[in-house]
Amino acid sequence: MSGRERDRMIHQVKIDNFQSHKDTTLNLHPGVNVILGPSDNGKSALFRAICWALYNRPLGDEFCSYWAEKTQVTVLFKEPGGLDTEIIRAKGKQLNSYWLNGQEFKAFGADVPPDVLALHNMDPDLNVQSQISPFFLLQGSSGEVAKYFNKVARLEDIDQVTKRLDQHSKTSRNKVAQAQASIEGYQGQLERYQGLPDIQRLLLQTEGLITNQENLQVQSRGLIHVLTLIQQHSSRQEQLAGVGRITKQMGVLDGLLDTRGKLEEQGRGIARQIEQVQILEQEIQQAQQELQVLPLVRDVLKRMGSQKVLEDKVRELKYVLMAIKLGEDKVEKTTLQLKKLQVQFTREMGKQCPLCGQKIGEVEK
Repeated sequence: MSGRERDRMIHQVKIDNFQSHKDTTLNLHPGVNVILGPSDNGKSALFRAICWALYNRPLGDEFCSYWAEKTQVTVLFKEPGGLDTEIIRAKGKQLNSYWLNGQEFKAFGADVPPDVLALHNMDPDLNVQSQISPFFLLQGSSGEVAKYFNKVARLEDIDQVTKRLDQHSKTSRNKVAQAQASIEGYQGQLERYQGLPDIQRLLLQTEGLITNQENLQVQSRGLIHVLTLIQQHSSRQEQLAGVGRITKQMGVLDGLLDTRGKLEEQGRGIARQIEQVQILEQEIQQAQQELQVLPLVRDVLKRMGSQKVLEDKVRELKYVLMAIKLGEDKVEKTTLQLKKLQVQFTREMGKQCPLCGQKIGEVEK
């Protein structure tokens, strides 16, 4: 197996958990490689694993070995100059990826990533033949053989380009015909508008007349406004005939108004002085009242100081009484506890001490 455009050959195939192959490595040599072996020993599985890695066929996961969680096939290409190119196809429970020289590809569906196809550049119709296929180019018809040769020589690409050019040319001719039909239709429409220049000239003349009319209307409105102003000024001249007399009377009134203003200012000054005097009288009355109450306040303050001293002493005596009461209660409780202990001691020790032989309650002489 080799690519068509480059002299790129499959150098090594490594198969992990594909059908009956658990861990198989196959090293190929340049030229023709023959794989021999009995039936049911994995020859077809080996070929199927290479096709799965290069073309993503077969689909599904029936070929995955039941004993492993991941199936992986690695195809290593040897290029001129000693460079190696690696394609890895792997599939598992949560894995479905291609790797091309370490770069991962996901979500490619049933197809092969374009970068992977461009690298190996192998056509399954030309580069692949199964063991049940007829002999290549020997058992096919003349048409099929010619089709293969056209594909190898890339003549089918020329045919496709020619078809596209013919189709494009046909589409262009149709567009030209449609454009010519549109032009003829527009020309027919233009014939109906041949009188447009005359109409346009009349419109321009009409617009000129309308403009002149508007100018005349503006001028007439200006004249009416001027006449109105003249009439207003005439009536005002008649009204201002007695202006001299009114001016003299206005002078007298101005003098009276000035005198009135001065008198009002003096009155406001006097009112302010009266207010200040009233405020001083109120302060004096308040001070006199405070002087009358001051001896009483001093007496009350003195009594309050004595009362506070007495209250402090009463509070101290209360604390002393409480302490005495607590002490008496404690002495009473201790006495009762001592009596209980004496009773318990007598009950447990008996009437005679087991150590000295004296009676309990007697004092040794």
